Amino acid sequence: MQLRKILSVLSNRHNLRVGLRVFRRVDHPAQYLHFLVFGTPSRTRKLSARTPIGSVEIHLRNHESARTFFSIFMREDYPLESDRVTHMIDVGSNVGLSALYFLPRNPNNKVICVEPDPANLTTLKRTWPLSKSAYGSSLMPAAPGP
Repeated sequence: MQLRKILSVLSNRHNLRVGLRVFRRVDHPAQYLHFLVFGTPSRTRKLSARTPIGSVEIHLRNHESARTFFSIFMREDYPLESDRVTHMIDVGSNVGLSALYFLPRNPNNKVICVEPDPANLTTLKRTWPLSKSAYGSSLMPAAPGP
């Protein structure tokens, strides 16, 4: 079963090409790649990611968080020009990975993270103060609704 997972990841050319970015964006790429492929769903994994302002410690709650990190930081699903100031509301912040991608791109960027899930919020709070650029941004333990 694990071999199938590895072959599935490696057979996708796009994943393989952007996966090489892991060696520039993660302090311990082998540990992250192992977690991404095999996962450790029962515990939070710390990851040190390289950003324009330096390394930022990120807490990944589960295997899905590792996949989301790959999408945001490696595939760059949210491209952003570094000279453009962005104010964003991240509804359904999960563990705050998109905020930690946007904030270091420009010191004037601001993010409001809205997350209702207490487990995600706990993980997000572990990472939030570790981001040197989180000043002026905020967390809201809530869900949007009528």
